[in-house]
Amino acid sequence: MEKSIIYSRNVVFHAAVACYSNMMWIYSVVGAPSIYFGLNGSVFTKVAFFFCGSLILWLPLFLACIFFHGRSLKSNGDIDSFNALTDKEKGLAIGEYIS
Repeated sequence: MEKSIIYSRNVVFHAAVACYSNMMWIYSVVGAPSIYFGLNGSVFTKVAFFFCGSLILWLPLFLACIFFHGRSLKSNGDIDSFNALTDKEKGLAIGEYIS
């Protein structure tokens, strides 16, 4: 019988935070200067554009992390070892899978 992987809210939250923080360091290095020097507008407009852009880039990355991490657990042993982790460790494993 196939074993299943169930993600609780806590696991998804930790995965989202890990994925977002891993994406933000490179986005901040590349995106912040390009938005600051490339846009004409107030500081509020630049900050809002920066964070909206980060969310637009983060969502597909986060969904891909969840999808591909679920596909990577092929055997029952892999699923058992993943389920033995704490919620925070599970979230970090998922959030850092691609990023």
